Amino acid sequence: MRPEAFLEVADELAVGDAPRLRSAVSRAYYAVFHVASRATVELGGPARSSSHDLVGNRFQSSGDPAVSELGQRFLNLKAARHRADYTLADGLDVDDQATVATLVREARGLVAAFAHLPRGDLRGAAAGAIAAYERMLRGR
Repeated sequence: MRPEAFLEVADELAVGDAPRLRSAVSRAYYAVFHVASRATVELGGPARSSSHDLVGNRFQSSGDPAVSELGQRFLNLKAARHRADYTLADGLDVDDQATVATLVREARGLVAAFAHLPRGDLRGAAAGAIAAYERMLRGR
């Protein structure tokens, strides 16, 4: 299955009631998570990570501003997914159709960015960030 297929489902869910909107955020996040995880492996990182935070942190910890920004954007989307999945109070941002549409667009941009990362201009910076983060984890 292509992770990008989750974005198609997110688009379908991004109109409607709160459960659909929240599910759209979750599907959009998982599209990004799977593409970012694949990029991590292609850049020399571990084949499997049990922590979603580690995926974002590997990129966020980069000394390169563009790679760090990708990591931060990933973590921001992850936080929105947590609100959508775990905070059941009414009236959250993830219950707003315009906000959810923005989050799905953000996810689409992140999917494209992470898919391109292993072959693009930022490859060296991203691979270096992942290697440095892995060394830091092993040093704990």
